Amino acid sequence: RRIVLMVSRLATWKRVDRGIACLMELLRDGIHNDVLLVIVGEGSERGALESLALKSGVAENIRFEGAVGHDRIGEYFASSDVFLSLYDISNLGNPLLEAVWLGLPVVSIRNTGVETLIEDGKHGYLVELSDLEGGVSRSLRQLLNSEDSARQIRDNLRELRDMRLYSWEGRMMKEHQLILQLLGQK
Repeated sequence: RRIVLMVSRLATWKRVDRGIACLMELLRDGIHNDVLLVIVGEGSERGALESLALKSGVAENIRFEGAVGHDRIGEYFASSDVFLSLYDISNLGNPLLEAVWLGLPVVSIRNTGVETLIEDGKHGYLVELSDLEGGVSRSLRQLLNSEDSARQIRDNLRELRDMRLYSWEGRMMKEHQLILQLLGQK
């Protein structure tokens, strides 16, 4: 199966419901019946999201994994084909950064910061909120139907990672150096 991954706390503003609606749109064409939306996270909206999946007729194509420890989250990224982030506010958070770090193509809403890292068509796809379901399903089709396109995006993400992102250890070292510099200036 082709796997689309969402990772977040299951809270209203994280808009996992949008992922379910986009999956419905994607499944309408009958070509992508093998797509599985894997939702990693726990929260107050889980029951409502599971009900939405049942009512929408896509429950067979969704797997709710619940909370997953940080030591296992990489397994989910590594086994997925696309990372989906459709938050109301900023989509540029730790899950998206982890997807970029691991070379997983991203589909997200063009909002509040994500476009400072993700270049549309190069590292994944950014869709406008006004064309959310159609834009996301078109982007997913492009990534799922064209291995060449997905491979090129993964290559671009590795280049982006090497140029702009730090490993966890590298980031801690950089922050430590900055703190020492600030303390030294005082």
